[in-house]
Amino acid sequence: MRPILTKKEKYLGFAIAAYGAAVYLILWLPHIHEKVAGVNPAQYAIEGTALAVIFAIFVGIGKRTWIGFVGLAMALGPLSRYVVLMMPAVIFSAFSGFRYLMTPKKDRQDVNGAPVVTATAAKTRANAKAESRPTSSFSSNRITPAKARKKKGQQKPSIYGTLGKLGPQGQVNPANDDKK
Repeated sequence: MRPILTKKEKYLGFAIAAYGAAVYLILWLPHIHEKVAGVNPAQYAIEGTALAVIFAIFVGIGKRTWIGFVGLAMALGPLSRYVVLMMPAVIFSAFSGFRYLMTPKKDRQDVNGAPVVTATAAKTRANAKAESRPTSSFSSNRITPAKARKKKGQQKPSIYGTLGKLGPQGQVNPANDDKK
């Protein structure tokens, strides 16, 4: 899957941007000279139309993840209780915007159509280079030796009871008072 939209997806995106602008204008322009629940309808109409124009610009650019985020912002814009009207934008954003992220990394392509180099491929290349280097007499390339781990049943006995510092204290030893 390419990170850039195809022509059909761009046409669909432009149609959804026009639909979004029409919804915002049809919803708020009839109430342009009145106060609706303490909000300014003219401001909401301008804001919604601007979000639709920004969405159209990002569809023209064609980057999938950007379209996903801008499409969701347009869908959740100043619609009050009419958010359901923007479900086409939500569906398009979710489908095309995040479709690239859900593809397997081996199938991803960059803008020119070349396969994207993943982190695991880069690691295998680095491991191949590391194997070609001369090795030292050590069996490991660690700089510091590994620490010995405590086994589960061998815990250091505490001067406190079974409830830790909150419970009753066991045998009090003045030499251990400075340790916390």
